[in-house]
Amino acid sequence: MEKLIIDLQSIDEASRLYAAEDLGDLDGSEAAVPLVHRLPVEESLAVQNAIVASLQRLDTSQVHDNIFELFMSADAFLRNAAVTIFGEGGEDAVAYLTSKLDHSDREVRKLVLDAMFEIGSDETLLVLRAGLFDESLNVQITAVEYLGRLADSEAVEEMMALFKENDEPMLRAAILETMAMVADGKTITEILFILIPDTSSATIDPVYLAPLTELTAKVGSRADIIHLVISVPDRNIYGGDISIMIRDSLKRFPDLLKENAILNLVFDIIGDQDTDGDARYQAVECLLLGQEDAGLSVNVLADLGDVMGEENDPAMALPAVRLLAAAGQLDKVRHIMENSTDKYLIELCGELLEI
Repeated sequence: MEKLIIDLQSIDEASRLYAAEDLGDLDGSEAAVPLVHRLPVEESLAVQNAIVASLQRLDTSQVHDNIFELFMSADAFLRNAAVTIFGEGGEDAVAYLTSKLDHSDREVRKLVLDAMFEIGSDETLLVLRAGLFDESLNVQITAVEYLGRLADSEAVEEMMALFKENDEPMLRAAILETMAMVADGKTITEILFILIPDTSSATIDPVYLAPLTELTAKVGSRADIIHLVISVPDRNIYGGDISIMIRDSLKRFPDLLKENAILNLVFDIIGDQDTDGDARYQAVECLLLGQEDAGLSVNVLADLGDVMGEENDPAMALPAVRLLAAAGQLDKVRHIMENSTDKYLIELCGELLEI
């Protein structure tokens, strides 16, 4: 090993590279010492990467303090390297990092959570949950995001407590995104009544709309979906989010369009020419998915298809022909195809006509 340590200090980059790689193949923890000391002074990125890769393979328990010092480095590579190395440290690294949760530097505490996430064991979940109550907003948000990615459903109660106590929008939005991965229907109902206590007058803050619609579509009840639909702040702007929620909710509630609040919103989005075209297309998708279970007449589809087809907007021709085809108006679809120069529209018409 002494020869490798000498080569690790060589002026020749190739010699340092080979030494770094070979040290990582040795048994025991002694080889980690020269590697961790060389890492912050090494100027070659290739050698740095080789050192990090070797430290990932070695027992680094003897040099945890040295690795931890890299968290305070001004060099982002070294900070990330420390996270990566600790990420392979197993139970010893968990025990060591847990002792650093009260560090005075909030950025260091955030890096501790980064490393815990990389380790990803059951023990790290307890540490990440502790991060929910850190005094730093950034650390709290990091803890929330990692608990979601690790699918820690047992943290739902603690996150709900945090959601109720802290009205900081970024934190609440992060909790909503995580809840979409781990929460149940009871939780979404509780959240909706926190954010929208009175549907007769209140509207949802737009910052929460995207994660909230995703969460509601996944686990919300019919009542939850209606609760949110009634509270959409601006259908011209947020019609896309709400249409996607309805579309995804139809997979769980095929007859959802029987609810007047839902059906009326879908019609409003489709018929409003000031609404974004993609949102209107998504609303058409909702209508096509749910019209049969809702018992809607095909005449409704035909009328909407005619109206959209008459608009001076080529983008609306695509949903128009889909509505006409679903209504059995194949002659009209054929007429549109024969008089169009839009290759995408012609291709869609051909598919609908099974040509």
